[in-house]
Amino acid sequence: MSKADDKLRKKTMIQILIGTISVILLIVFLSLDFYNPLSFLKSASEGSELSLSNPIGTILGLILAFFFLFSYIFAIIGYFQKRSLFEPKFLRFAYDSLDVANIIPIFMMIFFMIDSLFFSFAVVSGESMETSFYNGDVIVTYHTSVVSDNNVVIIELDDRTLIIKRVVAAGGDYLEVTEDGNIYVNNELIEDSANYFTASFVVVNRYLEDGEYYVLGDNRDVSIDSRVRGVITSNQIIGKVVYIISPSSHFGRVS
Repeated sequence: MSKADDKLRKKTMIQILIGTISVILLIVFLSLDFYNPLSFLKSASEGSELSLSNPIGTILGLILAFFFLFSYIFAIIGYFQKRSLFEPKFLRFAYDSLDVANIIPIFMMIFFMIDSLFFSFAVVSGESMETSFYNGDVIVTYHTSVVSDNNVVIIELDDRTLIIKRVVAAGGDYLEVTEDGNIYVNNELIEDSANYFTASFVVVNRYLEDGEYYVLGDNRDVSIDSRVRGVITSNQIIGKVVYIISPSSHFGRVS
């Protein structure tokens, strides 16, 4: 083996070590699971109004994972292969492919870190927010528990069900919900649900405290929201919806 080939073998081993360390760090990072909305969305129970069932993203992830695994195995074979007429070309190919593939676990770790701390993607499921959001819409959520009136928020209920609703009253607002379904915010009638909603209403008659919110679905006919679940707190809020990224027919920022 020439000095150039020997040098390439050493560089290939370095790439193998980088790939191994990157995968170990990625596994450790995911196992920590510190406030990871991705895990919430994955483990959300039946009845959730959000999911990660995006086939394009799943397919892309599998392709990247297989590409890394393929390159990693080839690099190991190339490193230990010493007696082959095709060794230099094979080793060069193994090195080059792993050199590119090592970006994948690092990229995934950065992506999951961003997903945990800042933004997440989700897919709307159901009709409770029509005509603002439709079944199958892909949305971007900014992780925060501090929201205000008219923000569209993602809420995690006690059973891990995820719902998407709009804030209509927040801390400092005087909220009155009557037995017959009239909803007043600061003495202004904002909703008369009695004409089309038949469930029992949670009666409220007080000022909301800081960190308390009253939320409704835009499609009042089918939405199960604060009218029956009552006031929600900031601890239940995963974040607010900031963008619709698919389909293109109503792509854009959510006000």
